[in-house]
Amino acid sequence: MSGNFTVLAVFTIYMAFMMWIGILSGKESTNDEQGFYLGNRSFGFYSTAMSSAATDTSGWIYIGAVGYAYMCGIEFMWMVPGYALGGVISWLMIGPKLRRQSESLEAMDLIDYFEKRLDDKAHILKIIGGLLIILFFIPYMGSQLKSAAITMNVILDTNYILAMIITAAIVTFYCFFGGYKAVVWTDTVQGTLMLLVLLGVPVYFIFGPLGGWESFWTQVYGIDPHLTDVVYGKGGNAAFGMVSGYLTTGIGTIGQPHNLQRYFATKDAEDVFYKGMWVKAAFNIISMTGACLLGLIARVIMPEIADPEYAFPTLIYGTFSPVICGVIIAGIFAAIQSTFDSQLLVAVQTVASDFLPIVSRKKFGERAKVHISRITMIVLSVLAFIIAVLDIDTVFYLILFASNCMASAFGPLLVFLLCAPQMVTKKSAIAAMLVGAGVATVWYVSGLTQTVIWEIVPGMLSATIVIIALHYFIKGEREFVETKDDTMNHRIRRN
Repeated sequence: MSGNFTVLAVFTIYMAFMMWIGILSGKESTNDEQGFYLGNRSFGFYSTAMSSAATDTSGWIYIGAVGYAYMCGIEFMWMVPGYALGGVISWLMIGPKLRRQSESLEAMDLIDYFEKRLDDKAHILKIIGGLLIILFFIPYMGSQLKSAAITMNVILDTNYILAMIITAAIVTFYCFFGGYKAVVWTDTVQGTLMLLVLLGVPVYFIFGPLGGWESFWTQVYGIDPHLTDVVYGKGGNAAFGMVSGYLTTGIGTIGQPHNLQRYFATKDAEDVFYKGMWVKAAFNIISMTGACLLGLIARVIMPEIADPEYAFPTLIYGTFSPVICGVIIAGIFAAIQSTFDSQLLVAVQTVASDFLPIVSRKKFGERAKVHISRITMIVLSVLAFIIAVLDIDTVFYLILFASNCMASAFGPLLVFLLCAPQMVTKKSAIAAMLVGAGVATVWYVSGLTQTVIWEIVPGMLSATIVIIALHYFIKGEREFVETKDDTMNHRIRRN
């Protein structure tokens, strides 16, 4: 009993600290819409990269990824080169262009950029893009609450439903007061804590209780040789589908609205992205390697656990002192909250800033917009809670499905608008979003993700084909709005 009290005390102090950051940040930047959603474009490379990395990994890294590695071993490590490649593309090619062009167009988020880049005065792009964000963000956010419930249920013996309510309430609280600046500040702290946990805990187990590196792998091999096989015993088309799916998922980060929002809010379009790329790359390598090792460590120590997604919370609860356990559970919640808060704020922005002016046809003052955003925040948190209670799928696959569908809908379109806007029209943009998300969804629902290849591959490929095909077969006038970035590119090509 006293052990649980200590864990709860450490955890409570951490949560209180996050809420204090939210209140503190809200004093500076939440009086107008740009301050609430972009933090006045004031963030440097470390806060931008660390908050982005923390948002990327989410509760998935501790619950879904560790559980998957528990079952399938080092096959999971194929994600590392995929995310490394996706990071280079995103931070060196996509990020600087999106920062320059969004400022030139005065765009505040991804779908606002789509609309202004293609001069869509009918707002169709914003409506369709916004509906897709809400549709896929709600289950994504619900999966974060599910991760929280699993952790608190194992370590604190907290009621499953109560754990989700507590998590949603705390994140909503600091987002409510601090807006985007609260999200970035808390995510920077939480990302740093996540790194310490994902690096320190595997090192402790492998070089402590499990007897060293060679002894550890010998024990893993003894349980199941396939755990040390990079394709887990698969061959032929199954192995190809699995590897290509992992690699493409990393590239799919270029289509995630909650991550791309960081690019809108940086101080500049050059130095931040080059330095930030190295921070993000280091984080991805450490976090994914740590998650894989934790899954295998749990398999060695607890080979018969009923639900692999409970592996990490069960492992730490049975090993560490209450104080250390409290710090680690804070690290788990750091991952969960860093994604939930980012997605919550983007979803709120989509509804309150993008949808509301279109539907109501009214102009709201800056303070009114912020108040409406806060009300919307509470409503969306409740919807995410309902999805979490429904318990639709495992954390691992639910998060991958939602992120892969958004990557399919937005990734190819964003790349074309940034790099080859002359190939995109309003019609092809609408078609690419709908076809990409639709193909990915049908692929997932039909079960082909498990037997052929992950849904992100056909989803992104189909959206790309739609844009190219409509460009060549349906000729039309140029529709994109030129920016200073386009002018600069023209000069570079001429020289």
